[in-house]
Amino acid sequence: MRRLLFTGAVLMGLMFLGCSTLQKRVNIASCKFSLKGAKLKNVNLNGFSLEVLMGIHNPNSIDAVLDRFSGQVFLEGVKLADVSNRYGRTVKAGRSATVPIEVSVRYSYLKEVASKLADVVKNRRANVRVVGRAYMDFEIPFVGKRSFSYPVNLSRTFKL
Repeated sequence: MRRLLFTGAVLMGLMFLGCSTLQKRVNIASCKFSLKGAKLKNVNLNGFSLEVLMGIHNPNSIDAVLDRFSGQVFLEGVKLADVSNRYGRTVKAGRSATVPIEVSVRYSYLKEVASKLADVVKNRRANVRVVGRAYMDFEIPFVGKRSFSYPVNLSRTFKL
């Protein structure tokens, strides 16, 4: 009986939600993700900031929505930070978009690898890797908020 009520609530929720709204969020799974760029910013004696630009190409015939992204950012194989960003970004059908991932790094956090990262700052070149999940969120009436996620694993060397 509970299963029947749950299934009914989900079906009713999908009717209220609208097929296109749900489809836009599910479409993110067929999008192509890439690393577009990385900028070294705000270098000082305490640390630095890194802005990583993640590209999203939507090959679908309707729009796709990236609600959020969470994961880890690595520089030269060293984990810099855990990241979690909310976007609610619509990527138009057949188009591309870029979303920023901001990372702040304190040298004190990276004592054991500070010399390696100092070389990155000095040479302004590094391999950047982003590993995480792209999320699409939606609300189903009577059931609540639900999410689907899609794995993302990207790596590229950049001149910073």
